[in-house]
Amino acid sequence: MVALRMYDWLIVILVSLAGYLEAPGWCILLAAFGLSIEGWWGKLGLLRHSPRAISTKKTAYFVAGAISNLGLAGLGYLLGHILRALTP
Repeated sequence: MVALRMYDWLIVILVSLAGYLEAPGWCILLAAFGLSIEGWWGKLGLLRHSPRAISTKKTAYFVAGAISNLGLAGLGYLLGHILRALTP
């Protein structure tokens, strides 16, 4: 679920650019939200048809995915900062 599609890579590149430009740290949260929503948009749409479509297993997957997306966004932001520090 983490960074499998092209939009995911675009979000990671943009948050890396934000780190390079020394944007505020809350950009990490926006990127993690974007990664989570992009991956779960279709799955959440199933709730309109069947409210019982979500289970504790899917909830656990969503939470684990959101945490890993937060880590991926933070890593991208950190890499942007490191690249900024290495650039003269």
